[in-house]
Amino acid sequence: MTPKLTMTTTAFVRVLSAVGALSVPMAVPAIGASLDVSAGDSSMPSIIEEGLASILTRIDVQRGTDDIRVVITGDGKLAHHEVTRLDEHRLMIDIPDVASAIRKPVISVNHQILKQVRLGYHTDRVRVVLDLAGTADYSVEPRGTNLIVTLR
Repeated sequence: MTPKLTMTTTAFVRVLSAVGALSVPMAVPAIGASLDVSAGDSSMPSIIEEGLASILTRIDVQRGTDDIRVVITGDGKLAHHEVTRLDEHRLMIDIPDVASAIRKPVISVNHQILKQVRLGYHTDRVRVVLDLAGTADYSVEPRGTNLIVTLR
């Protein structure tokens, strides 16, 4: 028996309100696209098998005396991200192919290292911007369903 795999594409539905925006990924069948796959072919990765996140669910700030951690949590693994140091006061993290269930676009921190965390909602990614109080060293580490940003 040869199963038939119907290809889909992801469309993002964006909902705007007075308090922010929410992008929700939805699977939409591709028109006329299908592929016959033999039962023994495991070369095609599946988002379900890999358990990749599709939604950011939470952001926690853990304060230390000499450092601060921002823990970004998703509904699956947050393995893919791009970190850019915009200048000495801003660190930007783009997380592709996810939407956000976090309703608050700005999280005030008021720490000696980190002023605030801002979220930008885009159709193809969520952007997390860390507004720093000054220069700081940083590390970004994916750990399961979390992306841990440590600032020193």
